[in-house]
Amino acid sequence: MENVFLLLSFLAVLKLIVEEGERTSWWLRGIHALVYGVFILALHPLALTFNKIWVDETLNTLRWLNDVTLFVMLDLVLSILAMTSYDVRWPSRARFRYYGLLQLLFDSLHKTAYFLPPLLIFPALFYFRVELLFLLTGYSFVGVSVGLALGVVLLVLLAPYISRFLSLSRETGILLSFVTFLLVITAMLFTPEGMIHGISQSDVGSELLHSGLLLVAFALVTGSGYIIQRIVKHS
Repeated sequence: MENVFLLLSFLAVLKLIVEEGERTSWWLRGIHALVYGVFILALHPLALTFNKIWVDETLNTLRWLNDVTLFVMLDLVLSILAMTSYDVRWPSRARFRYYGLLQLLFDSLHKTAYFLPPLLIFPALFYFRVELLFLLTGYSFVGVSVGLALGVVLLVLLAPYISRFLSLSRETGILLSFVTFLLVITAMLFTPEGMIHGISQSDVGSELLHSGLLLVAFALVTGSGYIIQRIVKHS
């Protein structure tokens, strides 16, 4: 499962480049870059206390993968809203009279997602920091953290140019979000706790959790279709 977590982290970085590349404002990317850099530096003393093997074994449990799935699902929704926010107008009095309060609230959340940093990059940066802690054993721990922070800051600030060079688009970002979600679901299915070993008593809480995940996934797909339909209708 170590390779799966590492692949998820790389996908999160690639998705970060696409999403930040769509943010044309230098000040917004600068704020996001500052948040990422401060997060890595603040994470430094905590990362020194973690064992990489313990992190991999903890993540490779059904309970943690369920939490990761919900987190990735939330990141997927916010990514879709952020990538499609260009096609939504800011709320106004005229739109309130025509569409009503509920549509105005949805439009406000839709536009606000553009200003939020991608959520998935934070656990990815944590995993990269723990990984580098055991790969670069002969280097200064503080120097590695500072280097990682500076690398992420430059990556975010230069994201539009990198996206243009790699021909990445908004559709690529949405596709990466879906691929990440499917990869987490696949990892959850193949985790040792997720496999059936003989006959066991049914757990009501677990069944309710799985039913809730199914309902959330259904709502996510339905909401995505609704957003795409609105974009096509207004284009």
